Amino acid sequence: MKPKAIHQFHSGSAVGDAVTNSMIFIQEMLSQLGFTSQIFVENPAPGLEKKLLHYQQLSSNANDIIFIHHSMGHELTDWIESLPGKKILIYHNITPARFFPEDSPFHHYSRIGRQQLRTFLPLMDAAIAVSKTNKEELESLGYKNVTQIPLLMDTEILEQRPWDENIVTNNADIFTILFVGRVAPNKCQQDLISIANRLKNCFHRPFQLVMIGNCDTHCPYYKSLMENIMAAGMEEHIHFTGKIPDNELFGWYRAADLFLCMSEHEGFGVPLIEAMAFNLPVVAFKSSNIPHTMDGAGILVTQKDPSAIAALIKIISTDKALKRAIIKKQKKHVEHFKKHRLIKQLKLFLQKQKIAIPSVTESRSVYNKKPHYQIEGPFETSYSLAVVNRELGFSLNRSTPGSVGLFATEGPGDYRPDKKLINGIPGLKTLWQKGKKGSQANVIIRNLYPPRVSDMDGEINLLYFAWEESGLSQQWVTQFNRHLDGLPVLSEFIKKTLIDNGVSLPITAAGCGMDHIHKEPVIPCPLANQSGFKFLHISSCFPRKGIDILLKAFAGTFTLKDDVALVIKTFPNEHNTIESQVQKIKQRFPGCPPIEIINKDLPPGKIVDLYRQCHALVAPSRGEGFGLPMAEAMWYELPVITTGHGGQMDFCTPETSWLIDFTFQSAQSHMQLFNSVWAEPDEGHLGRLMKQVRNTPKKELQTKLFNAKEIIEGKFTWNHCAKRLQKLEKYIEQAPPLQEKRYLIGWLSSWNTRCGIATYSKFLMDSLDMEIFEPHIFASYSSGDAGYKNTSMTKCWQDHTDQGKELLAALKEKKPDIIIIQFNFGFFNIETLKQIIEFAQEQQLLSIIFFHATKDVNKPDFKASLSTIRTSLAKVDRLLVHGVEDLNRLKSWGLYQNTAIFPHGLQKAPFLPQDDAKKLAQIPHHKIVIASYGFMLPHKGLEALLEAFSILINKHKNLHLLMLNALYPVPESTKTESNCLDLIKKHQLESSVTMKTDFSDDRETLQLLQAATMVVFPYQNTAESVSGAVRYGLATRRAVICTPLDIFNDIGDIIHLLPGTKIKDIVQGLDKLLSQGENVNSKLETQNRYLDEHSWDVLGRRLSGMLKGLLINKYSIE
Repeated sequence: MKPKAIHQFHSGSAVGDAVTNSMIFIQEMLSQLGFTSQIFVENPAPGLEKKLLHYQQLSSNANDIIFIHHSMGHELTDWIESLPGKKILIYHNITPARFFPEDSPFHHYSRIGRQQLRTFLPLMDAAIAVSKTNKEELESLGYKNVTQIPLLMDTEILEQRPWDENIVTNNADIFTILFVGRVAPNKCQQDLISIANRLKNCFHRPFQLVMIGNCDTHCPYYKSLMENIMAAGMEEHIHFTGKIPDNELFGWYRAADLFLCMSEHEGFGVPLIEAMAFNLPVVAFKSSNIPHTMDGAGILVTQKDPSAIAALIKIISTDKALKRAIIKKQKKHVEHFKKHRLIKQLKLFLQKQKIAIPSVTESRSVYNKKPHYQIEGPFETSYSLAVVNRELGFSLNRSTPGSVGLFATEGPGDYRPDKKLINGIPGLKTLWQKGKKGSQANVIIRNLYPPRVSDMDGEINLLYFAWEESGLSQQWVTQFNRHLDGLPVLSEFIKKTLIDNGVSLPITAAGCGMDHIHKEPVIPCPLANQSGFKFLHISSCFPRKGIDILLKAFAGTFTLKDDVALVIKTFPNEHNTIESQVQKIKQRFPGCPPIEIINKDLPPGKIVDLYRQCHALVAPSRGEGFGLPMAEAMWYELPVITTGHGGQMDFCTPETSWLIDFTFQSAQSHMQLFNSVWAEPDEGHLGRLMKQVRNTPKKELQTKLFNAKEIIEGKFTWNHCAKRLQKLEKYIEQAPPLQEKRYLIGWLSSWNTRCGIATYSKFLMDSLDMEIFEPHIFASYSSGDAGYKNTSMTKCWQDHTDQGKELLAALKEKKPDIIIIQFNFGFFNIETLKQIIEFAQEQQLLSIIFFHATKDVNKPDFKASLSTIRTSLAKVDRLLVHGVEDLNRLKSWGLYQNTAIFPHGLQKAPFLPQDDAKKLAQIPHHKIVIASYGFMLPHKGLEALLEAFSILINKHKNLHLLMLNALYPVPESTKTESNCLDLIKKHQLESSVTMKTDFSDDRETLQLLQAATMVVFPYQNTAESVSGAVRYGLATRRAVICTPLDIFNDIGDIIHLLPGTKIKDIVQGLDKLLSQGENVNSKLETQNRYLDEHSWDVLGRRLSGMLKGLLINKYSIE
């Protein structure tokens, strides 16, 4: 048989309808096989008039063939029976009538449709079933010549269809569960709502259920769904979109994180395959044809248990290896639905029916194969990130030719790259043309600022990250942990910083290559000073670059007689004030040697010439992520003088460079991060090193210069960087799913007793991720009970007089994976601490020490110093302190590579209006309340506060002092209380002071403190590192006033400091604040930001991430 035409008929049509799309797709394939093909329907859908014809326009003859698509009953049986020529049934399935109300037209046409299948049996010469279920149904009715072909869609074209990018962008931070299908009882949207409701109780991030599909808002089923949503309070989490345009549909497929289907009847289930094509993990209920459609891909659930399915979704959302494994299998399955495969099946079917194929146009993909690697960020300019991106791209492409694409985007969003610059760099255009938006590449590598990761769509998502200080935005940390699979970073310093801030992902120090620089042709860059020894400095001159230290050291060390010069290469930017700084330094040091400033961008060839003309590079940086100029200088065999801390330490060692001593200091960068530090270079030491390098003959410098060149050439080429990144990729790829174990933490602390450290432990432990960690408390004998049903505890130590034998025995018996020590000199003696560290080392346990004090104890009856066990402390995975002073103390003992600041936390006070709080405290509402809080102890300065208050009340008549100072079980506390009562009586303050000395619960305390206008902490001398009590004052969002002691250094930016600790200082400071009322709340905005970033929930997540990050990265990925 040699027909010229194969036409198609279906009763219904609609834009986006699965059967309509199938007919259009089949028409394309028939045309490719050489047939004339038109589509006829009962009523052409609006918008499809050019593609679909009215069925009465069909003029066929006995030599034509018509495909009769069948999915629901209609009134055209007689017309079909009258058609001449060969008729082939394509059966899409009919939803059973039982799923519709009896008075529904769907119920009526469902019954007619099934009757028509019987009627059509003698009329059809053959049949195609789009699914196994449909094939079995036809065969059960007596159809003999049935072939199964899923002639429904080309999954390859789906990936290329345009989409609404706003949907992707606006929903990037929300975990989105998607379902696509009309709102109907057989689709079981009520089950999706039940699952979402369960998910609300166990999911700790924003999420939504989005249901897309035609819905009649007046039908009883839809109304019942909305009633369920309202009753469950899920309005913010569940959304019906109705029928939407294709670009919006594809936007949601790209924005979603998981596809969920609980349908109880699907003839095929096209959205299941569409979701797989967009790399969405698919979870579906095992019903009808769904198991055959999925064919082993995705996850089938056999029971509708909402809690279990919610738990499964949570696991998929956190177990990235599991998600990758699901997607990997789905991708193989999706291959079966690509056009080139389906056209072969259709051709074989037609040939089996003895239908001659007129001609075959070979089916080839018209789409570019997506890259294995897509690097996203700037790549065509001289910007350092652009250099890294293109050189990394070139190297990866050399390793696996044709595998790399580049896509132009920045932190704020995508941009159009400069084609002229692209064409000026050999090979760059090819990589750029291979990259594309939404590529869904195997590996996406982003390198941009600020980091944007929530919309990455690779199977493996990596961020090539650079950073320069110890703190990191917790918002970034959360984003990284949620959306990334790993981080190739520029240095070990950045790796440590990420882990310390709670990033719990595989991280490798991939580094930065230097070999591209030698390809640059040298361009002369004449200097004003041609003779003498020239120091070179290359940087942005941001404050962290230490240019102020360099200028003072240079001018203070050398004079005009020394025949030296300083060359500063920088570029204009808002933080660069180099000209005024040089002018001031020359005024201060009239004999200062020449300083030449090059404040403009230079081509790379001129930078190379600067390296060749100068004799040493000086970089007294306060913070470096890598230190590109230092590495480049080593490549050109210049001596490098730099700070002994930061990313440059991967190649700047005592054997390769001249390292400047430093102390830690709170970072003063534009990032304004709390608890972040950088390294303050020692100006005097820098001057001495510059003089040493200047006066040392070059021959004597050669050993270090040779070592430096060797390490740069041996480790810091782009090929080395690419190989380290590929090792990270392989490590991630090979991670097995469902392998995350629960780790037992041995938590050594006082517990459930009147002790600040016990309270600290409780709050921090309450906020740990208990799905990953199981704490067991090793407590002092004086501790209270565990206090929780599921908390286990062993009481096994006394105090610093204890030798620790029972504690060590208990640790050996419990065999924890992690040991966390809350250290105070009164808890453990130094030798016991050393033994615990050695035990952790022998058992290869992760070990963390929280130091609540580091200052030496030097009392007549008790002396102790941590410096005596510095060698043991160097073996601990992390030494955590609360402030910069403690950090520098440890550094003075040579301990800084395993140290970090971990701040004190606080709980936010439930808001209570001030007048209500005064009423609770029984204080008249017109009074201005000053409050104090903390234990009733001598060093708290309460007697001094009372004396100051007795003076202040003479000027400020409406003052009232609220003293919430609980007694501590030591004689000194009772004595302090007695002294305070005597002072109240002496100054006749009985009606103006409320003193509460019983131990109240936190909720009551925080409510009472909100009666205050200011909370005062008039501490006197103390050995404590930080104050836990002051956090309660901060939590009330009231002004906090403190004496100028080191114990408050970590919160210096958010408190008001008194002039001193004496009574007159307290009077002066409080009087000033009381007299200038508006100034009292001047720090409230910063205080609120501090509260948000230091809640126990935030710190618990950070510690959980740190522990997990240390465990993952304890042994090198390389």
